[in-house]
Amino acid sequence: MSYPSTWCFYADDSAGSGYLFPKTDSPVYTMGSAVCLSLSVGGSLFTFLYQALIHRENKKRDAKEGGRPAEGFIAETHLYADDAPGFRYMP
Repeated sequence: MSYPSTWCFYADDSAGSGYLFPKTDSPVYTMGSAVCLSLSVGGSLFTFLYQALIHRENKKRDAKEGGRPAEGFIAETHLYADDAPGFRYMP
C-alpha cells in the first residue's frame, strides 16, 4: 500500500467518526458503539469460518495424500504454490 493511500484511509476514518459518534449522543454513543461491536462480531465470525475452512481443506489433503507430511518436510511452493504435495495451511 502506498503512503498517500494510507493517509486517505485515515482521513476516511476521521470523517466517518463524526457521524458514528455525534455530540448529540454524548456520553453514551449508542450508534457508534453498536457499529464497532457489529464490526468486531462480524470479524470474529469471519475468522472462525476461515479457520473451519482451512481445517477442512487440510483434512482433505491428509486423506488424499495418506496423512500429514513428515516433520520438517518443506513443500515445493516455489514451483506449485498451494497445489504442492505436502502443503498444509496453517491453522
